[in-house]
Amino acid sequence: MINAAIVGLGRWGQNLVNSVHGKSEKIRFTAGVLRHPEKARSYASERGLTLHSSLDAVLRDAAIDAIVLATPHSVHAEQIMAAVNAGKPVFTEKPFTLDAPSASQVLRAAAEANVTVALGSFNEDKLSHDAAAALAVWLYITAASRTAQSPPTRIFIASISSTRIHVHAGIG
Repeated sequence: MINAAIVGLGRWGQNLVNSVHGKSEKIRFTAGVLRHPEKARSYASERGLTLHSSLDAVLRDAAIDAIVLATPHSVHAEQIMAAVNAGKPVFTEKPFTLDAPSASQVLRAAAEANVTVALGSFNEDKLSHDAAAALAVWLYITAASRTAQSPPTRIFIASISSTRIHVHAGIG
């Protein structure tokens, strides 16, 4: 079982948690990060999430296997890089970063550290289905890389439609 931390517990973060909560035997959210934990205390209690006010807290936590971002796009590059530097696989939605140089820097660091970085693109009309599908793809790649002597694709970009998951690019 992959124990993941959700960073950002607004509407989208809660949707990602709800998409797997009590439905997956492969991944579960055990921690949440937001600047003002009191805003989601009730929700976190219902889902069994330990709340933190900083990303660093979950990056240092050995019980957290992976990071899922549901944060403003302007902080993606910094947060992805922090997760990569901590050796934690990280999943985020588009846009990946705000510019090509920061995206390149993050991807290069992830490849050098052999850390999985995943980017999802979702259909807003089917949030729960799409989130669950994207997390399933990420889970497959992350879990496979834990057991393979020669890891599969470490960085991938996928988009979700109502009937398919499309993997657009992979860097192995």
